[in-house]
Amino acid sequence: MASTRSADEIFLIGIRNLDTLVNLNQLPTVRQVLQRFHFYLKEAKSVRNASHLTVEELSAVWFRAAVPLMLKTHAVEKLERLHNSWLLLKKNKGRLSSAAQQARQIEFTAQLDCLFDIAHADAFTMIRIEEDRKFLIDQRTERKMFISSEDKELAKKQARAEERRLKQEARRKKALALSATATATTTGDPLEESGSSDTEGSDDYQPTPAKREQKQTELGITSSELFNRNVTGALDRNKTSDREAVRLMVPIAAALGHDPSSLPLSRSTIHRMRQKTRREFAEATAMEYNPCCPIVVHWDGKILPEIFGQGKVDRLPVLVSGDGTEKLLGVPKLAAGTGEQEAEAVYSLLKQWRLVDKVQAMSFDTTSGNTGRLNGACTLLEKKMGRELLWLACRHHVMELILSKVFTVCCGPSSAPDILIFKRFRAVWAGIVHNNYHSLDLKEGCESFKLATLQFLTQTITKERQIRDDYQELIELTMIILGSPPETIHWRSPGPVHHARWMAKLLYAMKIMLFRDQRDVFQLTKAEEARLERFVLFGALLYSKSWTEAPLAAEAPAGDLQMWADFKKYEQIDPEIGKAARSVLERHLWYLSDETVGLALFSEQVTSEDKELLVSNLSKEPAERKQRGDATLLKDAVRLGDFATTRTYDMFSRLDMDISFLSLPPSQWNDVETYQAAKHRIQQLRVVNDTAERGVKLFEEYNTLLTKDEEEKQFLLQVVEANRKAVPTEATKKSVIDAL
Repeated sequence: MASTRSADEIFLIGIRNLDTLVNLNQLPTVRQVLQRFHFYLKEAKSVRNASHLTVEELSAVWFRAAVPLMLKTHAVEKLERLHNSWLLLKKNKGRLSSAAQQARQIEFTAQLDCLFDIAHADAFTMIRIEEDRKFLIDQRTERKMFISSEDKELAKKQARAEERRLKQEARRKKALALSATATATTTGDPLEESGSSDTEGSDDYQPTPAKREQKQTELGITSSELFNRNVTGALDRNKTSDREAVRLMVPIAAALGHDPSSLPLSRSTIHRMRQKTRREFAEATAMEYNPCCPIVVHWDGKILPEIFGQGKVDRLPVLVSGDGTEKLLGVPKLAAGTGEQEAEAVYSLLKQWRLVDKVQAMSFDTTSGNTGRLNGACTLLEKKMGRELLWLACRHHVMELILSKVFTVCCGPSSAPDILIFKRFRAVWAGIVHNNYHSLDLKEGCESFKLATLQFLTQTITKERQIRDDYQELIELTMIILGSPPETIHWRSPGPVHHARWMAKLLYAMKIMLFRDQRDVFQLTKAEEARLERFVLFGALLYSKSWTEAPLAAEAPAGDLQMWADFKKYEQIDPEIGKAARSVLERHLWYLSDETVGLALFSEQVTSEDKELLVSNLSKEPAERKQRGDATLLKDAVRLGDFATTRTYDMFSRLDMDISFLSLPPSQWNDVETYQAAKHRIQQLRVVNDTAERGVKLFEEYNTLLTKDEEEKQFLLQVVEANRKAVPTEATKKSVIDAL
């Protein structure tokens, strides 16, 4: 025991606190906060994460005391400053002979049993209950008072509020009854003969609400009918505030022949009804959502501004997809962007939506926070769910890592936030003559890459399917670079130029190379032109095709294998770039694992012979590898079937597919109904995390708009998402009518 206690002893502070601060009956002291902070520091291995978790607990105690708090970011900064002071003392603890060191240590020790004060600067002005003011003063001085198990003043306040609510509800019901009676009287209802109108003479009669409801009934419109889910959805989607809604709806009502003064169009009524409709719609959606197919859960973290106050916070959009549909579950706020926090947030939402048993796969970016062997979000989520899931790493994220590596090889590393040559080009874009461009002169050995890329991209743009604007721009620029421009070219103005925009680097570089001869507008040095030419050549010959093909689930295993072979072959043209790209890919062979290689059975590009080999190896016992492909298997003569094992069956069972077609030769599969059904499911499978990115974009748009309440914000997102699905962006009158 002595050794254990000694190991847990913290210099000047004492034993690290294993118990939560939430149960304290006094506001925590500096010593208690630091002891709890060091407990989290040992668990989280990060000062920032430990400080956030400690402040979360600390805030809960202060909330019980009904004391207004400073901003969370300021509390975190205060705790970290205190920790830094302690680190300095610990570093110099051997210098006690120094008078200055002794003075600093005495000063630090003296404040340990004082209050760790995170009260708001105007707390005494904001506190309305005198007892709460006295409690805060006491905690800052003598610390004789305690937080009782029940706040009597608060309980009385809540009781009065509940009593007012019940009285208002009773008056509302009475007004509705009177309104119904009045309607029956005007339509000759038998109630008039039965004497039901005697209610008007009762002591409880409230003329104003009854008159208001009667006026709305005469028009045939109540506030609930006027502000239904379609109206509030349109207002929310168009980011219309309550005041703007009044300015918009009053003239529309007048133009339609209504008296605006007789309609419930005040700002407060609109605000109240929008809140009510959002909540009701979100709660109904959560209850009714019940997918009948296996689903994939997607998430993607993003640091965004707080919706209220200052500072930034980690947000985690969580969505699910299945059989071609997708649904936003929520965008929770995280105390820290760790794998544990992300896994807990994802699991909580799945549990709230009753989807835990239906999730069979995960789609995620290949960051260490997600894929860590011990503390990654994917591993921890599997532990929480009590079973293994199918790992669908985002192929676009892997492609971004490859392009980033190649750009560094060509142009060198940079610590600057922006890329200067791209900023220069963007500044002169208005002076560029768009029809004066020149394709690249290809090196020897590039012809085979050129033909394969042009054939694939031409087929892609001729198919009748929607392509994102930036993807279409990449396809068109690649075809121009390779000397086969499409019939219509959509020249787009250059956008952001910072390092996080991986695809933007290639788009910029391609445009610069196409207009490199317009030296009167934009001048390139020979060194700059040579570096960009290497980068663009790789992007046009290999990257554009792989990027465009990445969302096709059935092509993922064969695509990764072909990409590896192409990079190896490209070493004959540019050894440095070929080896760099191949080294990145070999660390991300997610779709050459024994679980996911079965996707290739539904590819139209994989030959019948390769499918036969894959099926024959389904009886092979698995090796030690899991989730990722084994780079040691990659050699010149490797085939997809070499990666298949008995674990490949797991994918079929998780995705609820009938695999009776496996007993037939692959040449007959297309005539089998079970194969077509399974193929359709695989074609709808999301192997890129664009789904989560759309969730990020949605929250970014509405982060600081319409409401600053956290719960209300989640309801708002559900309404906007539903309206976007029901009413397309390029909506016509007919499409809107059909949606209603």
